[in-house]
Amino acid sequence: MAMLTLRIDDELNNRITALAQKSGRTKTYFIKKLLVEAIDDLEDELWAQEAVREYRASVARGEVQEWVDHDTLMKELDARDLANELQQARNKESGANAEERTQGSSGKSGKVANAKRSGKPGKAA
Repeated sequence: MAMLTLRIDDELNNRITALAQKSGRTKTYFIKKLLVEAIDDLEDELWAQEAVREYRASVARGEVQEWVDHDTLMKELDARDLANELQQARNKESGANAEERTQGSSGKSGKVANAKRSGKPGKAA
């Protein structure tokens, strides 16, 4: 996993710290959550800008445009978002599986490896 260092002003740091303390979560949790949401929004914005550029270019070429109603477009966007979420879940799962394989091949006994998965000492998942 990569590490990122950034400088923020004291007021923003105080706000994030207070939020973390009130919620019982870490500041890292909130920063990651905000970054994911912001990147999703920026990707949507870039996608929309590209769509407008493509539309304008096709109009300039004299091409006939196909129109899609709002409901159909929203269904397509929801399907795209769902596909992205599923891919992210698969990526996390494959990363967890790789970690388990690494732990399993590091010479630890089956009980120790199973205890890590279940969260209970000596209990298999």
